[in-house]
Amino acid sequence: MKVLVVDGNQNITGILSCLLGLFGYVTDEASEGRQALQKLEHGKFDIVITDSEVNSIDGPEICKFVKAHFQNIYVIGMSGYLSALKDLSDAGADFCLAKPFCLNQLKKAIECRPC
Repeated sequence: MKVLVVDGNQNITGILSCLLGLFGYVTDEASEGRQALQKLEHGKFDIVITDSEVNSIDGPEICKFVKAHFQNIYVIGMSGYLSALKDLSDAGADFCLAKPFCLNQLKKAIECRPC
């Protein structure tokens, strides 16, 4: 499975990509919303993990785009703000994680993906 990790903080995208690699996933990273949409349009992804606050196009807009154009992609939203988690959920995120989260929570979020 291929995962797109979207976060404005490159340390977070790097850490998540490394952790997902341990689970056997192939990852790609985007540091802002427009870059994420370009990667989605030109690549094949099974999962998108996006932060709520991303430059140019925010996480909820990324969720809406994915659900409108790629219904089979599973979307995991993440944020340190509870109100932002609601915004992600309302925008179509399949699962939301409150930052900071542990490795087991990330694994559970991915395992909730329907096959």
